[in-house]
Amino acid sequence: GDALGRPVVWALKRGSGSRTVVFSGHYDTVGTACYGVFEPYALDPDALKAAMSKNPPEDDDIRLDLADGNWMFGRGTADMKAGLALNLHALFEHVPGGVNVLATFVSDEENLSGGARQAVGLYALLQERFNLDYALAVISEPIEREPGAPHPFINGSAGKILPVVVARGIPAHSASMLRGVNSAHLIANVIRETEYDTAFLSQGGSLFTEPPAVQMVRDLKEGYDVSMPEYTVAAFNMTFFCGTDPVALMGRLLENCRKAADELLRRYDVCLDDMESTGRIGPNRRKRFAVRVLTLQDLEAELSARDGFDAYRAEAKVRSEQVAASGETLLWASALYIRDIMAFAGGGPMVVAGIAPPYYPAVNNDFLGKDIAPIVEDTIASLRREHGIRAEREDYSQAMMDLSYMSCANPESARRVMGNMPLPASLYDMDIGGMAALEIPALVIGPARKEIHQLGERVYLPDVEQALPAVFRQIIRSTEKTGR
Repeated sequence: GDALGRPVVWALKRGSGSRTVVFSGHYDTVGTACYGVFEPYALDPDALKAAMSKNPPEDDDIRLDLADGNWMFGRGTADMKAGLALNLHALFEHVPGGVNVLATFVSDEENLSGGARQAVGLYALLQERFNLDYALAVISEPIEREPGAPHPFINGSAGKILPVVVARGIPAHSASMLRGVNSAHLIANVIRETEYDTAFLSQGGSLFTEPPAVQMVRDLKEGYDVSMPEYTVAAFNMTFFCGTDPVALMGRLLENCRKAADELLRRYDVCLDDMESTGRIGPNRRKRFAVRVLTLQDLEAELSARDGFDAYRAEAKVRSEQVAASGETLLWASALYIRDIMAFAGGGPMVVAGIAPPYYPAVNNDFLGKDIAPIVEDTIASLRREHGIRAEREDYSQAMMDLSYMSCANPESARRVMGNMPLPASLYDMDIGGMAALEIPALVIGPARKEIHQLGERVYLPDVEQALPAVFRQIIRSTEKTGR
């Protein structure tokens, strides 16, 4: 069902029981343009290291690691071909006992995690076909970590929503701006109220997320004219941990939109007061504006009783598919869809908030019904005792990862988030019920890496060749031991 025909690659080595350990990772990478003069060697680690050693970049850390035989440089070495190599090694060297080992390799993690969302159906199919009980999944994503530090067993991942806010004003000639409402001013106020707003912070253990960040802001004018823009859009990156409902974050955003509208009207009145009192404008020029603020879901529910809306909305969905097919982002397609729905609504100034893809539900094993503590504790103790390898549990990764789609602790919240998403399921969807039914606990365990997506991307080979194979072997043993 993938739009580009990308497969989920999988292999299962069956044991005598049903308990199953999954080793998973993504096989896509980002581009190589950042390598500059070294780009011809970006996919050949040995050639790249030789070229960079002859003409080293102006970065002391890179220079040190180039001289150190323990680091492999190259695009995808860390993100995440080293992790995939570890998964294959765990699969191929495993001697079947009571535990099954399943390796899965997914596409599109670097964009919309389409492969992980697609894999939900595969996990369900394999579970039924082979009677699998998913005890634990390991995402072998390499991790920012100093060599020699304990290996983190990351117990969860932050979630993410991408709210998109479209403001509609009243267009007027810029030389007569007091006759209208500038949608760009409205959006600027929304940004000022929202960026750096600590009310959006979420806590997970000892960690806190950071405030929202603007990902995109622009007006929706198709060309230049001297009118104020009727529509302007902004999108915000918002992250959160388990225990924070993303629907509540949307409620907070709507509050900020109302404050933004009130501030615009206040400034308008202050301006008119000053101009009238000083005789720079005549009486009776003041207009009375009101700005409506609501979610896309609420606006569509309100419009559903209007004649012709269902057909209009269906056409708008088709247009959003055409926008995406033309090469535009799903964020842009979302903004244009919201604009179209606002146009049908008519009326005066308005601010409407929806959610654009991608959506990553927050995940943490402590919020699931399966208790993996016995596996984790036995693995950590055995590694220290038998191999001298130190490992310790960490609550969360701040980064978004594919483990967000292996379970769903709060399906109702996830459905409400998806209900505020503008795009048709043909463009973006997730099987929330399937994720909740799978309930696969997942840990992120990977080798040390540096500077993914950058010129200096590299992975620490002693982790890949020695430490992590021992860790993965022990995870399988501990899973079998604790399941007896």
